[in-house]
Amino acid sequence: MTPMTSLTRGLAARNAVFTTRPLPVCRKPLARRHLYQDAGIIGQSVLWTSNQLAAFHHAIGIPWFVTIPLFALVTSGLFRLPCQIMARELASRRKELQPLVIASNVYNSSRIPRDYNNGSLNAWKESVAKLTKKSQRDIYRSFGVQRYKSAVALLPAVPALIVIESLRILCGSPHSWLLVYLGLASGPQSAQSLVGSSLVDGGCLWFSDLTAMDPYFILPIFCTSLIARGVWTKLPQKTIPILLGLGDMGPISSMSARQRAFGRTMLLAPLLPLAVADLPSAIMLFWASSLAISGAMDWKLRRRFPKRGIDLTTKPKVTQFLPYIPRDHKSNPSKQK
Repeated sequence: MTPMTSLTRGLAARNAVFTTRPLPVCRKPLARRHLYQDAGIIGQSVLWTSNQLAAFHHAIGIPWFVTIPLFALVTSGLFRLPCQIMARELASRRKELQPLVIASNVYNSSRIPRDYNNGSLNAWKESVAKLTKKSQRDIYRSFGVQRYKSAVALLPAVPALIVIESLRILCGSPHSWLLVYLGLASGPQSAQSLVGSSLVDGGCLWFSDLTAMDPYFILPIFCTSLIARGVWTKLPQKTIPILLGLGDMGPISSMSARQRAFGRTMLLAPLLPLAVADLPSAIMLFWASSLAISGAMDWKLRRRFPKRGIDLTTKPKVTQFLPYIPRDHKSNPSKQK
């Protein structure tokens, strides 16, 4: 047997062993098939939305600067309004459970001695905060108002992103990473044929061309103000300087790193429209309309579902008038008629 023949047989045997080994989980064809199916569903949603938006404008014949806010109203009514109602109900029920959380804080304060960890006040506060956080989690779980359910307020971002990508296709703007990943860089020809050049002169006022960016940055600034009004007003005023690193970290030592990162992200969220101000005016118009409609819905829900719960406030005691103490007759409520 020649050395070349033995080497060939050895390589063949080794390759046979390697090919019979099972593939890793991430390399299985089934996992890739599920990934492509999910991408196909999102891509079909983007294509269907762009076609429906173009057909809606073509059938009604109204200008684009009216069609886009009307489409934002329909999207907000179908997706955003139910999520806002659920989030409002969760916040209202948690407000009712606030006395139990306060009582658990008092109980946990009495469980840990003051001389804990060599009498360190910060260590004592941190231990009490951890126990109170655990008690709060148990209370919320018992009444079905867990913290993770607050993520329902983020669900309307999915249809809004689909509409934004559809408008990006119709405007013929530079493709985002999502369109490139989904293989929609060429765009739907049927929707573009229906739209034609109507988006070029479909605007009004200073943004007459909806396929170009806002030349005066009025729409991005308007979006920034709406996001700031909706985000900054909901954050506790005491935690804003602490999240910015301008205060003592003691009061929020119980917050996890994830919560602090989320709070700082919310502080920077209003700057997002200014960072993407080069997007077409059609996208900015849809974004501004959605934010304005969301703010109006939130204001209406605050009036429809007022805050419930028990306010644990101290009331001044009414002093009783004793018969042997001289008093003014005008201040005696028993003689007033």
